Amino acid sequence: TQPYGSGLTIPTYTGNQLLESGLMIGINNTKVSDNCRRGNSPATSSDTDFTALNSYTLQAPGIFSNEDGKGYFNDNGAGSNKIGVTIRAESYAWNSTPDANYIILRYTIKNTSGAAISNMYSAVYVYFTPNGVNSGINTALDTLNKLGYSYNSSNTNPYLGVSLLSGQNLNFKAILANEVLNGFTTQEKWDAMSNGIVNGSIGPGINCFVISAGPLNLNNNDSVVVGFAVVKGNDLNELRANNNTAKNRFNVIGIEPISNIIPQKFALYQNYPNPFNPSTTIKFDLPRNDFVKIKIFDIIGREVDMFSSELGAGSYKYEFNATNLSSGVYFYKLESNFYTDVKRMILIK
Repeated sequence: TQPYGSGLTIPTYTGNQLLESGLMIGINNTKVSDNCRRGNSPATSSDTDFTALNSYTLQAPGIFSNEDGKGYFNDNGAGSNKIGVTIRAESYAWNSTPDANYIILRYTIKNTSGAAISNMYSAVYVYFTPNGVNSGINTALDTLNKLGYSYNSSNTNPYLGVSLLSGQNLNFKAILANEVLNGFTTQEKWDAMSNGIVNGSIGPGINCFVISAGPLNLNNNDSVVVGFAVVKGNDLNELRANNNTAKNRFNVIGIEPISNIIPQKFALYQNYPNPFNPSTTIKFDLPRNDFVKIKIFDIIGREVDMFSSELGAGSYKYEFNATNLSSGVYFYKLESNFYTDVKRMILIK
């Protein structure tokens, strides 16, 4: 949530474009972990369920974009109401067209509760103020593109949206802002993220929305990747086009095709360089279209990184960055529907 600071500013547009926003993860009406506005509270009071495990770092230029961001946090701040998850948050931003019109947010949510988690939802609450105007706002949902968006009815430039990029089921609720500004209760957060599509269109007025993925089911120590894009456009058609560009980019972040020749068999190669500091390349071959996961584990078997995507036949490389990890032995594992292999690598700082 952003109760302070300059919020979201976009060149050519006037003022702050985003009043508040935040990640929310919930499993029922008493366990919703977030740092958003709290129930029955003044405007500056927020929940403090998420606890940072390290500082959020920005790398510019980044490996995958002009500015890569990464940080880790858990929901231990929720105390007895915690779900038991650890989240790796990543952001990717570009400064040239066509990619300068969106920011990608990628959350890898790991179940660290000690038991299976079912009926989990991962949501983004967002309160846009298009062109710096906090009135006359229309909010709507493009179901086909999983894209919630807001624009000002008296000045339709810009359109601002958040879309669900990953393949999970979509949930969406447009909300009158007063329902949130008077206090955003745990029950209200849960209802907004977990009830399918509710109030797909609202306004003009003062309003906001919640967009979520779910339900999600995770065995203990398993992870799921949920991706969102924050998108802007001068009109609805441009917003949709920019969102499609973001979705195509999201599907290959971290992975780069290196050959048009279709391999004869599956293969996972030794990373290079090895030993490495802080990044290394992992190459693999797919002789057919497949859903692929690359998992990185430390010496005691804890998962420290994960990538997943549907990929076509070909040869690929994955750039692994260990800036936030300690020196030691790590293992990388390639999993697909038809192939699994594991190899060892060494990080020396």
